[in-house]
Amino acid sequence: MQRKIASSEKPFFYDIDTIRKFIAGLSMSPISILQGISGTGKTSLPVEFAKAIISEAVNYSGQGRDNTPNAPYRICPVQSGWRDSMDLIGYYNSFEHKYKETDFFQALYLANLPKYKDTLFFIILDEMNLSRPEHYFAEFLSKLEQKEGERYVSIKAPDEVLPVSISEGGNMLIPENVRFIGTANHDETTLEFAPKTYDRSNLMEMPKNQERNIQPTTDTYNVSYQWIKTQFEVRHKAYCEKFKEFINSDDVKMLLMEKGIGVGNRFEDQADRFISTFIETGNPNCKDESLAKAADHLITTRLFRTLRNRYDLDKHNLQSFKVDFDILFKATFGAEPHNADEMLNSEIDKK
Repeated sequence: MQRKIASSEKPFFYDIDTIRKFIAGLSMSPISILQGISGTGKTSLPVEFAKAIISEAVNYSGQGRDNTPNAPYRICPVQSGWRDSMDLIGYYNSFEHKYKETDFFQALYLANLPKYKDTLFFIILDEMNLSRPEHYFAEFLSKLEQKEGERYVSIKAPDEVLPVSISEGGNMLIPENVRFIGTANHDETTLEFAPKTYDRSNLMEMPKNQERNIQPTTDTYNVSYQWIKTQFEVRHKAYCEKFKEFINSDDVKMLLMEKGIGVGNRFEDQADRFISTFIETGNPNCKDESLAKAADHLITTRLFRTLRNRYDLDKHNLQSFKVDFDILFKATFGAEPHNADEMLNSEIDKK
């Protein structure tokens, strides 16, 4: 994937761990949030990935009759005025007797078509935090907690104005092969995500995209979703257990508790899937190193994010926390928690 994306018409040079975290996130959760400054390739990563995994299949190449890509992705720009689900999926206009479709509605409808049934399909919410996802995306956050095959979104309109593939009663399925990718900038025009969104997502801080010496490739692929689904099964259970033992150890629990950080069952379940897939995408001879990187990513993005901009924590308090955590992390995983240290140092420098 790294070589294929670097060989595209407009090449992007993602480091290998960024791609591994992205793939592991697809296994961990239906939602990924890619954060970073403009130009880091937040939108291009899912777009180029979607193109790469079906590059061998002719029917996914080029543009369709409506000048939209045949590849399994759609980009849906989020607007700053969005307040509820109608802004996202549209609404029925009783005066015109028509359903006002949105880009998101069309993307979800497209993902339900037989053509895309057996491939990963990305719905990219571009600049997701221009409005609060907890408002316009609230129904989806709840639906995605349900079992695959039982996730239906209610489309409130008379049956006669809805496409035939939407079941009677106005229910549209969220297919199991769909992944929602949110991109996020952080400036004066954007909003912070609420814990409800973070807790259901794989959060990635996108590094600056810089040219790397990546060998191009002409290889093509046709990767089915059913094959990917089997790869996403939890393996490497001993490594997953090692991580859970670490975060549930008395020393770590006490350290986190002092800062008001809790660890829930959802996080542990997601960690199993992330760690297993991250290890599976890495060097089979370096599983311990992969576990340390996965643990560092999960702890930094899911647990330590609550330490950002805390006014009740002074410089000495954070420095002491960092030293204690580093000792515990290195004793268990045999490596430094680079992501956690970078984030904590950033907070310490603000004090």
